[in-house]
Amino acid sequence: MLSSIKQIIQATSNKGFKWTMLLKSKHRTSNEIIKLCGLAIAFTFIFFQAVLILQGFSTTPPVLKQSCYRESQDPTEFPINMCCQMYNYSKKDFFRCNTKIQETQQITRQITERNFPLEGSTNSTAHKRTTWVLIGDSRVRQIFSAFVSLLSGPRLKYKKPSTLGKWRSIHELTESLRIGKLHEDIEVNHLDYFVNLKFYWDPKLQRLPKLLKEWASNESDRPFVVFLGSGLHWMRQSIHAYHTSGLQSAASSFQMHMEKLYPQIENIASSINTIIQLLDPVQETAIFPKYKGIYSNENVQIYNQIITSIFSKSNAIIWDSNIPITNHYFRQCQIKNRQSYDKLWDCGNPLHPGFIAIEKSLNMLLNGICNKFLKINELYC
Repeated sequence: MLSSIKQIIQATSNKGFKWTMLLKSKHRTSNEIIKLCGLAIAFTFIFFQAVLILQGFSTTPPVLKQSCYRESQDPTEFPINMCCQMYNYSKKDFFRCNTKIQETQQITRQITERNFPLEGSTNSTAHKRTTWVLIGDSRVRQIFSAFVSLLSGPRLKYKKPSTLGKWRSIHELTESLRIGKLHEDIEVNHLDYFVNLKFYWDPKLQRLPKLLKEWASNESDRPFVVFLGSGLHWMRQSIHAYHTSGLQSAASSFQMHMEKLYPQIENIASSINTIIQLLDPVQETAIFPKYKGIYSNENVQIYNQIITSIFSKSNAIIWDSNIPITNHYFRQCQIKNRQSYDKLWDCGNPLHPGFIAIEKSLNMLLNGICNKFLKINELYC
């Protein structure tokens, strides 16, 4: 998107120069001047849209930065963002955000097609669904589950391979999704708000290259947001290498895979809002003996350093503010081993935080993406 914006700005700047020269001519018709005034307005609009996108995603938003969070004075409360205020998103707020995103995309698309028509362009004003894609392991699926719960209602439908492609009522999905036993792709659609959520079960991001290639070659199918996360399954498969060669050596296969992904991720990150979440810490005292050492916070740090070193200078956002939230959650689990049916607290699970932490992470994500579209008070993230 950023590269195409630069082309549009350059082209419209050239036409703006022609508009100035025409005004100086005494022999131009009023229709020509009106047309070129329209081009000047279009240029101004697209320029500010470009600035909006560049400001929003050229650097990590403070709501997604670990450095912005400090422990609360109340030891039972989750860490507080000291850089900005968090907005608490409801379902209604998200749908307002989605509508604003669609309006922005539609206006930009119409102006682009009208003033710089491409061969085969239909200049369609039809609604285009806003697609949010989440790809990765069970921790990514937890974010997806919280997202589905936020939007849940009778007009939300889902399908997955086990439904044979048929759309079903969302209430059939929410409980099994919350429990976390689904190892398959899931697609969710809202019938009224033109929003589409897709979860790809890809715990080692091995399917990701094919998806990235498809999005790079087909602009109409590109999602608005791509959210990635992986690590635990790479750790589990490297347990033999860990026992024979140590943690650093065991992480080499993960590092090589992420390095291979870099060019493709960097390519789509210029046109798609791409977010890579660092690994959450684990509750080491509750890890099964078989996986002691490999599932450790030392190893989590190694994996996170690999991701950061590879992608720190890319267009993708590295999200690490989930780390202080999960750290706090597991400290509370050590103080009081809590368990609830709704999985808000799931202290018996050493690898996955409960949804009281996951829902906070989802709210971070929505603040990071939606606030600028809703033009929330400047004090907010």
